[in-house]
Amino acid sequence: EIARRQKLQALRRLEPFCPDSKIETVELDSPGKGTLLLVQAECEQATATCFALGALGKRAERVADEAVEELLAFLETGAAIDQHLADQLVLPLAFANGPSRYKTASITRHLLTQAMLVPMFLKVAVQIEGEEDRPGLVNILPG
Repeated sequence: EIARRQKLQALRRLEPFCPDSKIETVELDSPGKGTLLLVQAECEQATATCFALGALGKRAERVADEAVEELLAFLETGAAIDQHLADQLVLPLAFANGPSRYKTASITRHLLTQAMLVPMFLKVAVQIEGEEDRPGLVNILPG
């Protein structure tokens, strides 16, 4: 019942943006109780994934709203990379043959730390355009 309510609420929220949304309910083995709602947007060249966790006393509809709101907020930025991936791309792109540039949904403290640390070990410049907790651009210029 809880999974059904999460699914219906998420579909209601997504319908204005993507009327052909589909959600599959899957039951997985777990040592504990709880639910997870994961929503994915399959974009032209990437997939955006957001989720919310259920908890005792947390309404199923709230779980769905949290996951959908996170996804819609990401899509609204027009960024190609979410805040969770942005910092992880700095190191591999530092080894690229040429410059790399991407827009992230949010400049995080993790991203700022990577931008400071990676040039300490590699011949590369990492430039961040924008403010913390806001969308921004990442430029990686191998030396």
